[in-house]
Amino acid sequence: MDQKPQQKGRRGQPEQFLKFSGLAIQLLITLAVFIAIGYFIDDYLELSFPVFTLSLSMVALFGIFYRLFQELKKNS
Repeated sequence: MDQKPQQKGRRGQPEQFLKFSGLAIQLLITLAVFIAIGYFIDDYLELSFPVFTLSLSMVALFGIFYRLFQELKKNS
């Protein structure tokens, strides 16, 4: 009888792991895409300081943290 509550508690762990690992991959890809776009814009405009790379990476980080907090709030 003690084994059933443990199994129920562990049942949701793989689904949560897959959900959050998928979210992490999605957020990393988003950051990489925004940095790449900023890099190509800076390269196209031949800027000496990477303005677009830095600004787009900050925009991506803001969006990542916003999405992460939404998901964490929804699961709490």
